[in-house]
Amino acid sequence: NWLTPGEHPTVRDLLYHAICGGYNDAISIITHVVSGGEAGFVALMNARAKELGMTSTSYTNATGIHNAAMVTTARDVATLALAAHKIPLYMEMSSAADYVTEGLSKKQNFANRNYLMSKLRSQKYFNKLCKGMNAGFTVQGGECVVTVAQSNALSYLSIVMGGTTDAKGNNSAYNVTNKLISWAFRTYEYKEVIKEG
Repeated sequence: NWLTPGEHPTVRDLLYHAICGGYNDAISIITHVVSGGEAGFVALMNARAKELGMTSTSYTNATGIHNAAMVTTARDVATLALAAHKIPLYMEMSSAADYVTEGLSKKQNFANRNYLMSKLRSQKYFNKLCKGMNAGFTVQGGECVVTVAQSNALSYLSIVMGGTTDAKGNNSAYNVTNKLISWAFRTYEYKEVIKEG
């Protein structure tokens, strides 16, 4: 938690803390501002998922904290990621290496919780080709990483779910993500096979 009683964060602070930092207290405030509480916000989440065609997804809370009834699939996550990728503000916030608060009595600086985005968080997993999107962990779901990698004319969406962290601190979700991205850029390219005329 980064908020203390009596603080007056800006909406920008709240969004950066929720999207870039993954702070659940910011998410909780946003649900109250948008829809009067988490129940109303979750209803909006499920309605949007249905609009997007995410037929195997059911949300029960706004934070991603485990609930046996909250389910999704890699395919549905890809559908959501492609929709989110079209929102410039979301991509800006989820891609930021760090953020300094604006509306708090004492400025706070924090690094993006997605290790691909921030050298402050991790030199080991940082990837300058990556933009956004989300990373998180639950005991039941494991380490999960969603990102877009861009280089020249090529873009790839990578989704890794169910990763683990070993005793030495090696995170398989980030390792696999970086290997997939490296493989994709090594393996595929645009080539001219025939000229016009």
